[in-house]
Amino acid sequence: MLDLTLISPDTTYLLGLSGGRDSVCLLHLLLENHFRNLHLVHLNHQLRGADADADELFVKDLARQLELPLTLSRLPVGELAAANGLSIETAARSARHQLFAEVAAETGTSSVLLAHHAEDQAETILFNLLRGSSGPRGMKPETTLAVGPEQLRILRPLLQARRKDIDSYLENRKIEFREDSSNQDPAHTRNRFRNEVMPLLAEIMGRDIIPPDSRGGVQ
Repeated sequence: MLDLTLISPDTTYLLGLSGGRDSVCLLHLLLENHFRNLHLVHLNHQLRGADADADELFVKDLARQLELPLTLSRLPVGELAAANGLSIETAARSARHQLFAEVAAETGTSSVLLAHHAEDQAETILFNLLRGSSGPRGMKPETTLAVGPEQLRILRPLLQARRKDIDSYLENRKIEFREDSSNQDPAHTRNRFRNEVMPLLAEIMGRDIIPPDSRGGVQ
């Protein structure tokens, strides 16, 4: 499930840890494979009140238990989105990238691990296709992102993993994680793709519509 061709336990990485199932799964998979040079990064977007604060506390406790360094930050993403005329998703992504760049500058570590998986990839390809601006583009396992003077190396070692395998991994090992209730909110376009469009397409086609090789993207 973990693509070890992308990463090495001898390298230090920043790991985006929301506290949700995907990033928690990635963290434990890395530890199982003897990755200890990890610096955890968590951004409280201040969008879900007490739930967001509970996510932050969960991540803080997990980092302490695992004896891993952690950078925590809080940012009113909703206010930033409104002030700059951005969607919540775009403002949140920009805020996370900026935080990664700041931690990279402080630590000298520019390689960032994210927990995108195969279903995320399929949703991204379909979303970009329907948007019409970039064609059927998906995420690459490795990309470079410039944020100010920092060049971040973005790595996605779970890009070929299926959500069902992530769920099985966590369940079998009785690993705790945080459920994000906003993942069910139809106000977010991504959620409607995940919860409505993708299941409907699978029903119409009568088969699994997730590509067997999730590396096919070019973005």
